[in-house]
Amino acid sequence: MTSTLVVADSDRALGVVGLALAAVLWPAGIAVSIVAIIRSRRSGRVSRAAILGLVVGILAFLATVVLAAWIAGGLVSLAVR
Repeated sequence: MTSTLVVADSDRALGVVGLALAAVLWPAGIAVSIVAIIRSRRSGRVSRAAILGLVVGILAFLATVVLAAWIAGGLVSLAVR
């Protein structure tokens, strides 16, 4: 029984770490969140923090793509002038 409790706590902690990383460093946050989701599903649980970390990481990725496209578009318009 103790080993199950330790695994559940480590999965929960991994999900929280994934969520925190997703807000700051999205590639690492996505990777850690995916690992946390897989580990929590294997133990028969659902890690809401890991799922939220994955969503936040994906949204941060999309924001990065949009920002990069916006900056690239501005640079192209400056070069054309």
